Amino acid sequence: MCVILIGKKEEVLPYINDAQDYNQDGSGVMWAEEGSLHIVRSLDPELFYQKFEDRVPAGQRVVAHFRTQSVGPVTVENIHPLFIHNTLAVAHNGTMTHMGEVVLEEEWSDSRMFAWILSRSLTEGEGIGAFDKWIRKVAGMSRLAFLDGKGELFTYGNWEQLPHNVLASNTRFRRGETDRGGRLAL
Repeated sequence: MCVILIGKKEEVLPYINDAQDYNQDGSGVMWAEEGSLHIVRSLDPELFYQKFEDRVPAGQRVVAHFRTQSVGPVTVENIHPLFIHNTLAVAHNGTMTHMGEVVLEEEWSDSRMFAWILSRSLTEGEGIGAFDKWIRKVAGMSRLAFLDGKGELFTYGNWEQLPHNVLASNTRFRRGETDRGGRLAL
């Protein structure tokens, strides 16, 4: 299962290695700066860590995503966060189940298809409020984090508080803790 971490750069940084060790199918981060939304994604854990340290400004709130492949292949295009449009992006933890008649493209994850549907439905600058009911239906038990270019954060689902004011979509990545299947994070 993927994990999403939300907090200031310096607060999230200590969790990155454990999150990447447990979720090895890609890492991404988004942040808003001066009205623009920025995203960095990589399949290479060391390259991601370097980009995270070099590009994200000190003190900046980030939404970091660490993927475990479930639906869709392991590709850079399926790593989150995913742009909905230039000023809105999403990170997802879970499986989308109720997208109606949508048929997934072979190379797409369910999260990528979700972002694509929203990109076709929302106009630039429009918030997600009009789609709240649909998002809640599609997301089910998933966790979602939306960030816009102004730095406004919108979350769906149940989140866990970690030390240092970090929100986590789950804590299964933390060393010594087990997931529901009894898999131990080493």
